[in-house]
Amino acid sequence: MMAKDSELGAEKQHWNDRYTARAGGPRKASAFLEKYAHILPRQGAALDIACGTGEPGIFLAKDMQVKGI
Repeated sequence: MMAKDSELGAEKQHWNDRYTARAGGPRKASAFLEKYAHILPRQGAALDIACGTGEPGIFLAKDMQVKGI
């Protein structure tokens, strides 16, 4: 059964609120991403699988459209 758009919106808002309110804000992206950032594209899309705490997605979202699952 597919979730309704309103349910998806509520879920998205829940996680946005959770990580926005986290003390200290986002932490640094992984050392791997920082080391190889110079070879990443400056536009396009990225898929963050098993997002964890979201730092890699936040790092990539500076230049790209990121979807997390």
